[in-house]
Parts: sequence; C-alpha cells; structure tokens
Amino acid sequence: MSELKERASAHEEHFPTSTVDFVKVLDETYPHLCIREGQDEISAHRYAAIRTFIDELMALCDEHINGDPYD
Repeated sequence: MSELKERASAHEEHFPTSTVDFVKVLDETYPHLCIREGQDEISAHRYAAIRTFIDELMALCDEHINGDPYD
C-alpha cells in the first residue's frame, strides 16, 4: 500500500490539478496528426476520435475562461 501512496505522491507534482490545465496537457500529448504511412485505418480513426474529443474540451474551456460568444 505504501508503494501506491508513493506513486500517487510523485504524480501530484506533475499532474495538473485544474481541469483547464488537464485539458491543456491532453492537447499537448495528443497533437493533431495525419494518418501515417502504414497505419491502419482503425487506429487512425480512434486517434482522430480522441483528438476530436480534446478539441471539444478545449472549446468548452475557452468558453469557461472567455465567456460564451453567443450569449
């Protein structure tokens, strides 16, 4: 159990604590990519789905920070 606590403690220093920071980390971790040579279509579509979800989260964060432009 102490090993689990040590690992959790180590992650606290590097893991973003705010939602906005977490979404920024996701954005940096999963950049926009084109399908690579030799990549199968299924993995390319899965990555694109992840990226689309992150884009939607980024838009929500932007609305939260800057306000909804349609209000």
